[in-house]
Amino acid sequence: MRFYIIGDQSRFQYLKMLIGDVAYNELVNVTTINKIEDVHVACDQDGSNGVVISSEIPLNTEVIIQGTVLQDVEYEGYDKILIFDEFPYRTKDTVEDVRKISDHPHTREYEIILIEGEQKGLKSDVSTIEDAMNEAKKLYTQEGHSVQISSLSKIKELLFQTLDDSYDIYALLRKKLDYVLQYIHEDFNLEYDLAYEDFFDDIYMEKVMSGGIKRGGDIRKIFVGEISKRIVDRGHSKIQMFIEGIYKYFMREINMWDLERDLKEFFVEIQGDFANFIYTNVEELCFQRSEQKYEVFYNQHRKNIVHMKDCTRQFFKDELKQKIVERMENRIEKLKELLGN
Repeated sequence: MRFYIIGDQSRFQYLKMLIGDVAYNELVNVTTINKIEDVHVACDQDGSNGVVISSEIPLNTEVIIQGTVLQDVEYEGYDKILIFDEFPYRTKDTVEDVRKISDHPHTREYEIILIEGEQKGLKSDVSTIEDAMNEAKKLYTQEGHSVQISSLSKIKELLFQTLDDSYDIYALLRKKLDYVLQYIHEDFNLEYDLAYEDFFDDIYMEKVMSGGIKRGGDIRKIFVGEISKRIVDRGHSKIQMFIEGIYKYFMREINMWDLERDLKEFFVEIQGDFANFIYTNVEELCFQRSEQKYEVFYNQHRKNIVHMKDCTRQFFKDELKQKIVERMENRIEKLKELLGN
């Protein structure tokens, strides 16, 4: 389970409680306070990968404390977002953060934590703070937000109250699988179409097509071969980058298998599917270099050549889109079967 904590400076006080004075002082000091990136804290990961170790964190749990460096937040990557709000409560920035998080379509769950002061002081001062805190809770509740009051020393109990020994981790995983499946059904088509426009332009298709024609021979076979090579050409192919990028993007939250092997097998399937699609929908087309010039051949067979390019676009724009969705759905269903009811 992944928690993301944002809000007031109290989040850094909580970070200090999680990792201790020594580790905290290495991360946060006077010279770096304005350039801290998000801090990832867990109990069971190698610190070399950027995760800070803490015995205060339960197994299979990660707490991410928002840094001071502005970063884009991937809301869908967190099971719960906590907004720390300390006195003076409901500042303009905090209210705006709450609005953004509550309005974002990919936010799973969020809660506002009003930090209760533990310092001693004059009764009048304490009373003023308590009144402000209760008023803030009232307003947040009226706006439809989930809100609790807690001191920093009790945050751990509040945060991990559902993560005791009896907690059903399988229920959490099933919930995450359902969320990813919903995310695919709601957003995949748009994400795919936007990425597709960046990778499959007319210049790219023309380059592949003209290169194959100029070599001569069975143009359809040569073209299928050229595209098939690009499907598995790591690091140099727009097609390979496109498929791998969007597949990993949607599967990253539930990656519990060998994703690289999965993609390798998928690329082979795509090669075969693409070849079958072109051979089924495009007539055989041969160019004998010794008998005529390329320009003459191209003009004579322009209709068939354009049709081949259109079929290729159709495969990657529509057919492949559906194949990726089906593969992701299949992976999710298999994981659900393994988890049981």
